[in-house]
Amino acid sequence: MLHQRGHLAEAASLYREILAQNPEHADAIHLLGVIELQRGNLSAALTGIDRAIAIDPTKAAYFSNRAMVLQDLKRFSEALVSYDRALAIRPDNPEVLNNRAILIGSHAEHLTRVLRAHVGQEFDIVVSYKIAKQYRFGLGYGFLWAGPFLREATAHGNVSYPYSFLTYSF
Repeated sequence: MLHQRGHLAEAASLYREILAQNPEHADAIHLLGVIELQRGNLSAALTGIDRAIAIDPTKAAYFSNRAMVLQDLKRFSEALVSYDRALAIRPDNPEVLNNRAILIGSHAEHLTRVLRAHVGQEFDIVVSYKIAKQYRFGLGYGFLWAGPFLREATAHGNVSYPYSFLTYSF
């Protein structure tokens, strides 16, 4: 109740008392990290929340609060990963879904650059022909510049390939 009412100093003192009796109490460590977030001490907040996660990686709230710290640190791609970890634990959490959507919406350009650099980028040349009212046939040639993730995850580097396609429109 102290923490929820904004009495951060008193709440922090209570959490420290809990930790004096049980130094591995993940909830108390996490909540001290949240207090540091509320105070604007982002480095201390991240350290505390990461320590709580190391003790108990099954709590969605830990990952959600970690994502908020990372957002404030402008480490957007790491924040997205933390939101995804929270949703993997609790997929129906509306607050995490909302915060993740806000992150993606407000930082889409940055995240796209990060993903392109990490995964890679594809370039295609395509020619298509409408062969009937609802059918389109096409030929293309693609080139994929593999990023570090694809180079590590597969045995291939950059790849080029021809392809054809047939689409049907309703």
